[in-house]
Amino acid sequence: MDNEITPGASCPAALADYPFFAAALEIEVLEKREGYAKVVMPLTRGHRNLMGTAHGGAIFSLADACFGYASGAPDKLGHVTAGASISYLAPGSVGPLTAECECVHGGQNIGTWDVRITDGNGKLIAVCRITSSARRTRTIE
Repeated sequence: MDNEITPGASCPAALADYPFFAAALEIEVLEKREGYAKVVMPLTRGHRNLMGTAHGGAIFSLADACFGYASGAPDKLGHVTAGASISYLAPGSVGPLTAECECVHGGQNIGTWDVRITDGNGKLIAVCRITSSARRTRTIE
């Protein structure tokens, strides 16, 4: 992956090829369509906490990245996380971790998204509800 971004490039176009933080976490997109995304992240030593299970921050980052892919809109509006609530239901001990995000409500300015995170055995380990705010695209300087 090229680490350079063209100055003045549209954010959605640039982000399609350069997922920034998601790349650092080794998140891969399995499926993406309007209002839905499914992503996967390995459970490496770097993703684990001191107890050897998935770190809560890694799980939340997976949920937020999944939302980011699901919320990509063709109408030149990007969606950013305005608020989020996550419930950790079980430790993530077996990788990879998978997140699926669906739009619950897509308003003109505010959206609501649900994300479910499962471990490598398909066990539900966390649920996250994200409130999004629509923003016009900006350029990367």
